[in-house]
Amino acid sequence: MVVADGANNEKPEEEKEAETTTAVTDKESEVASDGHAKFWMFNDIRVFSALVFIITVVYGSVLSFMTGILYTLEKRYGLTAEQLGILQSVNSITLMCTMPFVAHFFGKPTDHRPRWLGVGVIVLGIAYLVSVLPQFVFPPYEYDKVGNYSSGGPTAGSGLCGTSPTTGGGDDGCDEAKQDTSAESQKAYTFFVVGNALSGIGYGFLGSLSLSYIDDFAGRKAALLLGFADAAWGLGLPLGFGVLGLACLSQYVDFNRVDMAEIDIDESDPRWVGAWWLVGLVGGPLMILLSVPLFFFPKRLPIDENDRVKGAEESESEQPEKSNNSKGTSLLHSVKDFLLMTLALIRNPVFMLLSFAFQGAVLVMCVFKSI
Repeated sequence: MVVADGANNEKPEEEKEAETTTAVTDKESEVASDGHAKFWMFNDIRVFSALVFIITVVYGSVLSFMTGILYTLEKRYGLTAEQLGILQSVNSITLMCTMPFVAHFFGKPTDHRPRWLGVGVIVLGIAYLVSVLPQFVFPPYEYDKVGNYSSGGPTAGSGLCGTSPTTGGGDDGCDEAKQDTSAESQKAYTFFVVGNALSGIGYGFLGSLSLSYIDDFAGRKAALLLGFADAAWGLGLPLGFGVLGLACLSQYVDFNRVDMAEIDIDESDPRWVGAWWLVGLVGGPLMILLSVPLFFFPKRLPIDENDRVKGAEESESEQPEKSNNSKGTSLLHSVKDFLLMTLALIRNPVFMLLSFAFQGAVLVMCVFKSI
């Protein structure tokens, strides 16, 4: 009986240990099923904020650099002032059209925002690579070697056109050169328009999804991390316009394709064209590389109890219910909600004034740059 009692006493202990092990396993499986990442670095909102900071710095650098090289593109490909103005507007137009749709259809707490953000960053990388394609598609730049500095076109000997009216075939050769230059200019302009359009679409994901994700899961640190992410513009814009602009434009545009010993002009010459494509060529693959970690962040991050703000528990408890309700929501109902929210924003005078003020500041900056 004693042995039996001992056996009976030992059995519950073994069962208790087994239940404890099962409970721990179940707890770990709950964390995994809840969508949290297995690696700690992808469960930390600070790591996500640092990654967004780096991506924003790269985006701001490339954006300011591409704005600063408009005169270089004008001289290299013979673009008109109207085409340059359209290039400046395409990015803002696509951004304005993309961001509301992205924020509404992919920016809800039930959506996997980090993955959609990764898709947007990949689009940015593709945009930069498309923008630099003219450098590798078209032949090297040929500047005017007869001193006609005002032409600035890519065709060699353009200063000889029409100088000898008695010579037969002179005007025909000039017309053919102009046609070749015009065709190259139009094709390059198409690449630039597509690249700028994709850049606006990509930032529509970055600007709307990254900040909302930080705000939802940063808790009491939200203000600090959002300010940290916004401060990236203060580093990226001067870095691209100043440091990268001076470094790249001081290099000859085709230094990798021509014999530099035959180039008899320098930066002080009006015919000089700098390596405008370097930043885009580096920024494109870098953006695609930075997008990879975003796909490992979970849909929802765990919030430390010390960082919880008032109402955080309620919002988390309501998320599964909202998720179940959203599954049954039809596309027509979702579009209707989007239109109602858009109408509410249009009727908000503060929002509209801020939007017009921002666009007006961008327009004034572009006008001053073109003068």
